[in-house]
Amino acid sequence: MNDFCVGIEHYMRGIVFNCTQAVVLSILSFTLGSSDVLAKKTSTLSVDVALKQEDIGSVLFDPNSRRVVFERISAYDTAPADSYRYRFFSRLSLSNIYVANTEDDKRAEPIFDQRDDTGYWLGGFSPKGDKLAYFRLREGIVSAGVYDFEKKRNKNFNFEVNYHFLRNLPIWISEDEAIFVAKSNSTDLNDRLDEPSIGPQRQSAARESAWRGDTVTASVLGAGRYFSQNPQPPKETLIRVNLSTGETVILGQQDYWDFELSSSGRYLATMTLAGNVNSQSENPISPGELAKTKRIVVYDLKDNRELFDCGDCEAATELLSWSPVADELLFFAHLKGKSKADGLFYRYDAARNTLNKIDKSHIGFIGGRKGSGRERDKFVNAAWIGESILFQQSDISTAERRDWILVTPSGSRTILTKTFSSPPREILAVSDSSIFFIVEGDVWRTDFSGNSENLSADRKPPLRRAKTGHPGLRSLRTTLNGVRSLSQTPLESIVADQTEIIFFNDEGDVDESIFLPEGSVSKLAISTRTQSVVYREDRIGDSSIIGLVGQQRSNVPITLFDFNAQLKGVYGGKPIKFAHDTGGRTLNSWILLPPGASEGVRYPTIVIPYAGAVMGDSWQLAAFSDTVSKVSFTASPQLLAAAGYAVLLPSIPLTSAPGDPMQELLSPALSAVDKAIELGYSDPNRIGLIGQSYGGYTTLALIAQTDRFKVAITSAGIANLTSHYGQIAGWTRIAPPFALPAAAAWSELGQGRMGSAPWTDPERYVRNSPLFHADKINTPLMLVHGDLDIINIGQAEEMYTALARQNKDVLFVRYWGEYHTIVSPANIRDMWERRFDWLQRYLGEGVIETSSTNNFLTRTSGSQKK
Repeated sequence: MNDFCVGIEHYMRGIVFNCTQAVVLSILSFTLGSSDVLAKKTSTLSVDVALKQEDIGSVLFDPNSRRVVFERISAYDTAPADSYRYRFFSRLSLSNIYVANTEDDKRAEPIFDQRDDTGYWLGGFSPKGDKLAYFRLREGIVSAGVYDFEKKRNKNFNFEVNYHFLRNLPIWISEDEAIFVAKSNSTDLNDRLDEPSIGPQRQSAARESAWRGDTVTASVLGAGRYFSQNPQPPKETLIRVNLSTGETVILGQQDYWDFELSSSGRYLATMTLAGNVNSQSENPISPGELAKTKRIVVYDLKDNRELFDCGDCEAATELLSWSPVADELLFFAHLKGKSKADGLFYRYDAARNTLNKIDKSHIGFIGGRKGSGRERDKFVNAAWIGESILFQQSDISTAERRDWILVTPSGSRTILTKTFSSPPREILAVSDSSIFFIVEGDVWRTDFSGNSENLSADRKPPLRRAKTGHPGLRSLRTTLNGVRSLSQTPLESIVADQTEIIFFNDEGDVDESIFLPEGSVSKLAISTRTQSVVYREDRIGDSSIIGLVGQQRSNVPITLFDFNAQLKGVYGGKPIKFAHDTGGRTLNSWILLPPGASEGVRYPTIVIPYAGAVMGDSWQLAAFSDTVSKVSFTASPQLLAAAGYAVLLPSIPLTSAPGDPMQELLSPALSAVDKAIELGYSDPNRIGLIGQSYGGYTTLALIAQTDRFKVAITSAGIANLTSHYGQIAGWTRIAPPFALPAAAAWSELGQGRMGSAPWTDPERYVRNSPLFHADKINTPLMLVHGDLDIINIGQAEEMYTALARQNKDVLFVRYWGEYHTIVSPANIRDMWERRFDWLQRYLGEGVIETSSTNNFLTRTSGSQKK
């Protein structure tokens, strides 16, 4: 998974979202301790074992923290028929809802009787927490329901929900009313859950119509004066639901994306998708700049009517905020056809139905992730302070300076961060008298006169936000623009393999500090009300548990639920970090040795390269979320280690656009390989490559420049940047949700880093495309690709043709009906069987240790400190 996924999400929805998180949902560590040697009776991790993995989805405390609800996801390979068409969302069909009381020691139980052929997942608690909304998936239809904890009964509604995992729905108006997004009557509705399968279904229907000869099957794309002929977003129905009777009232019909309810509860602000953005040709484009147009529409819930439409505006996705003291909405927008830099902040007064601009000299935006090639994507920071507004503004004479400015309703301005050597990037929290930031790992409080105080100078290591679960749109906006109370913002610090959760009070003092158990532990949910944490612990060689620890339980952990019993006795490999030098820069890389590895043994090694990735001090981040208890099937280090291979994850830094990634990636990759050989981990004569997505591109680029690798496997890789620039994803071809292929923006200022279009700088595209260096490829290569991939299968076809034309050793495996990652259990088994056969053919069998006396893998002690 890669930033091309991010580019697609940017392009289609206008948000920052990492698709890897969509696939894996959370990042879990595989931590090593210091006691109890590996037991003699062990099982081997295999694809079949991994396909039995169970999982945990979303986890929620109720508003009073009396109970915890969570999604228990059954074994991956047991989904109902046809459910894998939802790609990584097939987990929804495997999900059931469980509940546990936080005030007793009883284990979690199903919240109510749930059908075996239906998936159930969380929709959210009512304001008082007495009711829980949920969604259901059965036979391709998503519907909604509500469970009443007081009456101990549930009610299912008969309208069909148009579900999307990013939208924070439903919106609760009261204990008895909520707002959902339902399907309209349109047959062209683009179901957000089932988008990938709709394209193939329409293609099949269109072909049959053409063969009958009685139906026109044309679809049209246009640009320039024909731009208006492009497909428009389908309509959805915004409905207000009486949860007791199921009665519905239609509020409007738009293509809805985001929502926010005013503090009074009377007004609902929505962000709608209002059509494609027309590409401007004078400057390079980034993925975020080609997102669909976002328009602000406000509804009056007293009269159930549309009150305001911003018309020709294009709104910034990351800001949709109501004042805490008035029915006044803050958003950022610019006119269609203009750039985001030409935009303004707006205050919309719903009570008076008036719109006011906030004048500015220059808005300071946050850029994309460093090294991603997406620095041109810009995000807005702003927050309400009572009736005043806090936002970033740049000093035009100093491009790097992004100070925070407080603007009162009368228009007076105060620079609050001028005493900082470098202004903070993001707001942590706000209060009636102060703003809180994190600066270089410390919490700072700044008053409205610009006086700043370090609140955590005596706490080391650095602090950071304690994030849990999937962000969703509202949480993404909160992360960028702060929350209204420091006490509602838990922080964390990590020392070795233990996480400390710190709760500040609103005065800026530490109110409570709790420690999660040591080992492979991840946060699932945090209650600031009771200062408690629900966590997941993946115990090495054992099953996994969901636990609860915190002030409410006197900081004594209790187990709420256990799962993945099939992993008892299954051990993973040993991750080791090492440093290596390249081009005068010292980098960290990681190597995973097989379970029970012996010192002094050189192992056949598989390198999993990903250009642009720089490994840090954490194995779980380096491993792309792959652990024994949560295997990622794309290029799993743990599956490879279980087969007796060492697995190397090298740091491969790249410059931003415009760049030459193919030329830049060779040196750091080989530097890591050479160091692994020097340290005695890797057999220099048995080293291969596996790359997925942009890692597939990296793999092709490496074997086009060196014969060091004995074998290579790519999946969903890019071979030709020139053709990739204009290709449309397989599943969107019949009804693309955009006017310009997303790959164009990805290529210019996205991960592709070309910095311009191919006709502007064709030489850069050619010299960075492995296809144009196919004559130099001598490494035996297996190409794997799904025909519906967002990276068009033509990329693999071109590389296969180039190598076949030269009669070189190449095997092309095509999986029909698959997308960017292979999701069908049958295809996953087949792919890994082919991979292992290919690797053994050129590297030989992996080295599997069977004696417990020569291993140095240890288990965690599970001890806890305070």
